[in-house]
Amino acid sequence: MKILRALFPLVLLATVAFWSGGCSTTVQKAGVAVSLVDVTVAADNRAVLTIRLQNENIVPLAIASTKQKVFINGVGYGEAIGEKPVALTEHGDVRHEAVLALADAAAADRLRAALAAGSVDYRLECRFLCDLGEEDLILTTTASGRLERR
Repeated sequence: MKILRALFPLVLLATVAFWSGGCSTTVQKAGVAVSLVDVTVAADNRAVLTIRLQNENIVPLAIASTKQKVFINGVGYGEAIGEKPVALTEHGDVRHEAVLALADAAAADRLRAALAAGSVDYRLECRFLCDLGEEDLILTTTASGRLERR
């Protein structure tokens, strides 16, 4: 009887941990390849990024929203947010738009000048929020490359 009293708190703790584990958010490395296709700077200190997303998984993905930290020619411009849901079929790809709110007019002018100079190097630190019913899945990846402007 003393053994049962000693083990009861451990069994109770294990049961609570098991049940609460189902209501969590999981962060995983994404099987999504990302590349920057185009950047357009608007007059209102906002830029629109056109991003190509490629699903490298053998299952489809439903992405609720995206966030990308944007670095162009080594300069950080902030976080671009894509609020439209994205459906990626297995091994499929899609173009997606994300809006980058620039800090001020000077940042918009710097970005315009960098894009006008021709090709730019970019790095995107991406987070994709996937809604899996009662559980959220956050996929993360980093993409870098060169955007050729004409």
